[in-house]
Amino acid sequence: MMWIVRLVEQRMPYGPFTDEQEARQFADYLTAEVDPAEVERLCSPVGELLSWWQHVKTEKVRDA
Repeated sequence: MMWIVRLVEQRMPYGPFTDEQEARQFADYLTAEVDPAEVERLCSPVGELLSWWQHVKTEKVRDA
């Protein structure tokens, strides 16, 4: 899994990070020295589409 650190107000991303702990430490640094920052899981558009598609297929099977 990969992570990004995003400045909350500007929505500017930093990363990606492969280590969540490192991402959290960097977010803490940015929050203290620059602006509030948060850690988010990095998702690819294809991964999001496939996850949605699998959910729709599961719902159709359950409703049938």
